[in-house]
Amino acid sequence: MPVPWHSEVNPHKSALLFDQNKELEMSHALCDHSNMNTDWNDCTEVEREAGTLSGAWVFKGTRVPVSALFQNLEDGGTVDDFLEWFPGVARQQVDAVLEHVSADLLIGVPA
Repeated sequence: MPVPWHSEVNPHKSALLFDQNKELEMSHALCDHSNMNTDWNDCTEVEREAGTLSGAWVFKGTRVPVSALFQNLEDGGTVDDFLEWFPGVARQQVDAVLEHVSADLLIGVPA
């Protein structure tokens, strides 16, 4: 049964394509989506239209808001859970969104 994207639980790790420690570190950063100023225009796997979910960014070809991914990760779900709960969303879409956001997080971070 899907976790509602608006429910409130503590954050846990997500399934990013990094080693396990980096994965946990990144998931906590990604879950703080309320402060992100991500420009989704450059992410080809998402779209928005004024008449669809009040113009919210959604996974391309679906009505699943991108925010649902981050809320489910924050609520303790994994990427695999999310894909099971929202079968219209493809893994490549989730991977692209996570990579897009992680790139935003790394801007200005010293190497």
